[in-house]
Amino acid sequence: MASLTYRTAGESHGKAMLALVEGMPAGVAVDLDLINAELRRRQGGYGRGGRQKIETDAADILSGVHLGKTIGSHQLIQDLLVKCLGNITASLGMVVRVSEMLDAGEQRDEHSALAKAYATSRMRETVAWAREAMGGNGIVLEHEAARFFADAEALYSYEGTREMNTLIVGRAVTGIAAFV
Repeated sequence: MASLTYRTAGESHGKAMLALVEGMPAGVAVDLDLINAELRRRQGGYGRGGRQKIETDAADILSGVHLGKTIGSHQLIQDLLVKCLGNITASLGMVVRVSEMLDAGEQRDEHSALAKAYATSRMRETVAWAREAMGGNGIVLEHEAARFFADAEALYSYEGTREMNTLIVGRAVTGIAAFV
């Protein structure tokens, strides 16, 4: 029988504490409101320093629960992570190859344009999947995914836009300049 384990990180009076629970079976009801009500009840206790009277901690569930029940697996998250890793690996391979071509004196504009168009498109897709893997927390600024999403949009535009780079590659492939 699988065991239920947990790990913690952070400090009790710091910005956050994290608890990672592993081995939780699927379908266990989790009521965040009940957890936070119990936490508030305990905060009203007594102590020597009175700190419990000023703390307003609250629990938040970052993953592993959907519609109030544990999902019991990471299959959906693993799928997103595999797709992210595939995009990152392919983009890195293309950029390294263009760099090798530059060092060898073989690189042309269309090589860089293809790498930029491909890598920035895959980057947008990858940060979207990463945001999706975080669920609702993916759009909360403090969890960083939203910042990476905005950064990806800036790089996508800054690198000459995908459309401009595809026109450069298209001219090399067809011999016809479609620039307006």
